[in-house]
Amino acid sequence: AGEPETISAVDPTRTNGLDMAVRVIAPDGRELAYNDDQRGPDLWGRFDAQIRDLVFPSDGQYTIIVDRVQGAGSYVLGVIPDREIILSSDEAITVTGRLMDVFPVERWVFEGRAGQNITLTMFAESGNLDPALEVLRPSGGTLAYNDDAYDPQLGTNAQLFRLLLPEDGTYVIEASRFDGTGRYTIIGVVNP
Repeated sequence: AGEPETISAVDPTRTNGLDMAVRVIAPDGRELAYNDDQRGPDLWGRFDAQIRDLVFPSDGQYTIIVDRVQGAGSYVLGVIPDREIILSSDEAITVTGRLMDVFPVERWVFEGRAGQNITLTMFAESGNLDPALEVLRPSGGTLAYNDDAYDPQLGTNAQLFRLLLPEDGTYVIEASRFDGTGRYTIIGVVNP
Protein backbone atom coordinates (compact mmCIF):
# COMPACT_ATOMS: atom_id res chain seq x y z
CA ALA A 1 0.00 0.00 0.00
CA GLY A 2 1.07 3.57 -0.72
CA GLU A 3 3.90 2.72 -3.11
CA PRO A 4 3.73 4.23 -6.62
CA GLU A 5 4.46 1.90 -9.53
CA THR A 6 4.63 2.49 -13.28
CA ILE A 7 3.34 -0.33 -15.47
CA SER A 8 4.22 -0.45 -19.18
CA ALA A 9 3.38 -2.85 -22.00
CA VAL A 10 5.29 -2.32 -25.23
CA ASP A 11 5.62 -3.86 -28.68
CA PRO A 12 9.36 -4.69 -28.80
CA THR A 13 9.36 -4.79 -32.62
CA ARG A 14 8.51 -1.06 -32.81
CA THR A 15 6.24 -1.76 -35.79
CA ASN A 16 2.96 -0.63 -34.19
CA GLY A 17 1.60 -4.01 -35.26
CA LEU A 18 0.19 -4.78 -31.82
CA ASP A 19 -2.27 -2.44 -30.11
CA MET A 20 -2.69 -3.37 -26.46
CA ALA A 21 -4.27 -2.06 -23.27
CA VAL A 22 -3.23 -2.55 -19.65
CA ARG A 23 -5.57 -2.86 -16.69
CA VAL A 24 -4.92 -3.41 -12.99
CA ILE A 25 -7.40 -5.38 -10.89
CA ALA A 26 -7.47 -4.81 -7.12
CA PRO A 27 -7.60 -7.69 -4.60
CA ASP A 28 -11.38 -7.17 -4.24
CA GLY A 29 -11.89 -7.69 -8.00
CA ARG A 30 -12.60 -4.11 -9.06
CA GLU A 31 -10.66 -2.38 -11.84
CA LEU A 32 -8.18 0.04 -10.28
CA ALA A 33 -6.59 1.50 -13.43
CA TYR A 34 -6.75 1.21 -17.24
CA ASN A 35 -4.81 2.59 -20.20
CA ASP A 36 -5.06 2.03 -23.95
CA ASP A 37 -2.40 3.96 -25.86
CA GLN A 38 -0.13 5.93 -23.56
CA ARG A 39 -0.44 9.68 -23.84
CA GLY A 40 3.05 10.80 -22.83
CA PRO A 41 6.44 10.86 -24.52
CA ASP A 42 7.85 7.96 -22.48
CA LEU A 43 7.16 5.03 -24.77
CA TRP A 44 8.14 4.62 -28.40
CA GLY A 45 5.03 3.12 -29.96
CA ARG A 46 1.71 4.90 -30.31
CA PHE A 47 -0.13 1.68 -29.38
CA ASP A 48 2.01 0.93 -26.31
CA ALA A 49 0.16 1.20 -23.00
CA GLN A 50 1.29 2.68 -19.68
CA ILE A 51 -0.15 3.41 -16.26
CA ARG A 52 2.12 5.94 -14.58
CA ASP A 53 2.53 6.40 -10.84
CA LEU A 54 -0.25 4.08 -9.73
CA VAL A 55 -0.47 4.11 -5.93
CA PHE A 56 -1.85 0.87 -4.54
CA PRO A 57 -4.50 1.66 -1.90
CA SER A 58 -3.94 -1.45 0.24
CA ASP A 59 -1.65 -4.42 0.66
CA GLY A 60 -2.67 -7.51 -1.29
CA GLN A 61 -2.40 -9.37 -4.56
CA TYR A 62 -3.10 -7.25 -7.63
CA THR A 63 -3.58 -8.60 -11.16
CA ILE A 64 -2.18 -6.95 -14.29
CA ILE A 65 -4.03 -7.80 -17.50
CA VAL A 66 -2.69 -7.00 -20.97
CA ASP A 67 -5.54 -6.98 -23.49
CA ARG A 68 -5.15 -7.15 -27.26
CA VAL A 69 -7.05 -4.27 -28.84
CA GLN A 70 -6.02 -5.19 -32.38
CA GLY A 71 -3.14 -6.70 -34.30
CA ALA A 72 -0.91 -9.54 -33.24
CA GLY A 73 2.52 -10.13 -31.80
CA SER A 74 4.51 -10.34 -28.61
CA TYR A 75 4.74 -7.71 -25.91
CA VAL A 76 7.07 -6.90 -23.05
CA LEU A 77 5.57 -6.01 -19.66
CA GLY A 78 7.46 -3.93 -17.13
CA VAL A 79 6.59 -2.86 -13.59
CA ILE A 80 8.93 -0.46 -11.84
CA PRO A 81 8.67 1.30 -8.46
CA ASP A 82 10.10 4.64 -7.41
CA ARG A 83 13.32 4.20 -5.44
CA GLU A 84 14.43 6.30 -2.50
CA ILE A 85 17.88 7.87 -2.15
CA ILE A 86 19.42 10.08 0.52
CA LEU A 87 21.21 13.24 -0.59
CA SER A 88 23.38 14.69 2.16
CA SER A 89 26.30 17.07 2.46
CA ASP A 90 28.46 14.24 3.85
CA GLU A 91 29.23 12.52 0.55
CA ALA A 92 28.24 12.12 -3.07
CA ILE A 93 25.70 9.42 -3.90
CA THR A 94 25.87 7.16 -6.93
CA VAL A 95 22.93 5.23 -8.31
CA THR A 96 22.73 3.07 -11.41
CA GLY A 97 19.90 1.93 -13.62
CA ARG A 98 18.96 0.83 -17.09
CA LEU A 99 16.56 2.43 -19.56
CA MET A 100 14.82 0.26 -22.13
CA ASP A 101 11.72 0.65 -24.25
CA VAL A 102 9.63 -0.91 -21.48
CA PHE A 103 11.42 1.17 -18.78
CA PRO A 104 11.93 4.55 -20.47
CA VAL A 105 11.98 6.43 -17.13
CA GLU A 106 13.30 5.47 -13.71
CA ARG A 107 12.38 7.61 -10.73
CA TRP A 108 14.47 8.30 -7.65
CA VAL A 109 12.91 10.19 -4.73
CA PHE A 110 14.66 12.19 -2.01
CA GLU A 111 13.77 14.54 0.83
CA GLY A 112 15.03 18.05 0.12
CA ARG A 113 15.21 21.22 2.18
CA ALA A 114 14.56 24.77 1.06
CA GLY A 115 17.85 26.43 0.17
CA GLN A 116 19.75 23.20 -0.53
CA ASN A 117 21.93 23.44 -3.61
CA ILE A 118 22.48 20.17 -5.50
CA THR A 119 24.27 18.98 -8.62
CA LEU A 120 23.07 15.87 -10.46
CA THR A 121 24.97 14.34 -13.38
CA MET A 122 23.66 11.43 -15.47
CA PHE A 123 26.19 9.46 -17.51
CA ALA A 124 25.39 6.95 -20.26
CA GLU A 125 27.29 3.74 -19.51
CA SER A 126 26.23 1.42 -22.35
CA GLY A 127 24.15 1.07 -25.48
CA ASN A 128 23.18 4.12 -27.50
CA LEU A 129 21.61 6.00 -24.58
CA ASP A 130 21.37 9.79 -24.80
CA PRO A 131 20.34 10.62 -21.21
CA ALA A 132 17.91 13.25 -19.99
CA LEU A 133 17.45 14.35 -16.38
CA GLU A 134 14.49 16.06 -14.72
CA VAL A 135 13.72 17.08 -11.14
CA LEU A 136 10.09 17.39 -10.09
CA ARG A 137 8.92 19.66 -7.28
CA PRO A 138 7.04 18.24 -4.28
CA SER A 139 3.85 19.49 -6.01
CA GLY A 140 4.72 17.41 -9.11
CA GLY A 141 5.66 20.19 -11.56
CA THR A 142 9.05 20.39 -13.26
CA LEU A 143 11.74 22.26 -11.33
CA ALA A 144 14.55 21.64 -13.84
CA TYR A 145 15.31 19.60 -16.98
CA ASN A 146 18.49 18.94 -18.95
CA ASP A 147 19.23 16.80 -21.99
CA ASP A 148 22.82 17.82 -22.79
CA ALA A 149 25.08 19.30 -20.11
CA TYR A 150 26.37 22.85 -20.60
CA ASP A 151 29.92 21.58 -19.96
CA PRO A 152 31.14 20.42 -23.41
CA GLN A 153 33.42 17.83 -21.78
CA LEU A 154 30.29 15.92 -20.68
CA GLY A 155 29.11 15.50 -24.29
CA THR A 156 25.49 14.34 -24.51
CA ASN A 157 25.35 13.36 -20.84
CA ALA A 158 22.84 15.32 -18.74
CA GLN A 159 23.58 17.61 -15.79
CA LEU A 160 21.63 19.87 -13.46
CA PHE A 161 24.34 22.11 -11.99
CA ARG A 162 23.87 23.89 -8.65
CA LEU A 163 20.09 23.46 -8.60
CA LEU A 164 18.55 25.45 -5.74
CA LEU A 165 15.66 23.67 -4.00
CA PRO A 166 12.85 26.19 -3.30
CA GLU A 167 10.99 24.32 -0.53
CA ASP A 168 11.06 21.44 1.92
CA GLY A 169 9.50 18.22 0.65
CA THR A 170 9.82 15.07 -1.42
CA TYR A 171 11.49 15.66 -4.79
CA VAL A 172 11.62 13.21 -7.71
CA ILE A 173 14.60 12.71 -10.00
CA GLU A 174 13.46 11.32 -13.34
CA ALA A 175 16.22 9.51 -15.23
CA SER A 176 15.03 9.31 -18.81
CA ARG A 177 16.29 9.50 -22.35
CA PHE A 178 16.31 11.85 -25.26
CA ASP A 179 16.97 8.75 -27.36
CA GLY A 180 18.29 5.21 -27.20
CA THR A 181 18.61 2.56 -24.50
CA GLY A 182 21.30 1.46 -22.10
CA ARG A 183 22.71 1.60 -18.60
CA TYR A 184 23.34 4.85 -16.76
CA THR A 185 24.89 6.24 -13.58
CA ILE A 186 23.69 9.30 -11.67
CA ILE A 187 26.02 11.10 -9.29
CA GLY A 188 24.36 13.47 -6.84
CA VAL A 189 26.11 16.03 -4.66
CA VAL A 190 24.82 18.55 -2.13
CA ASN A 191 26.95 21.64 -2.76
CA PRO A 192 28.29 23.74 0.12
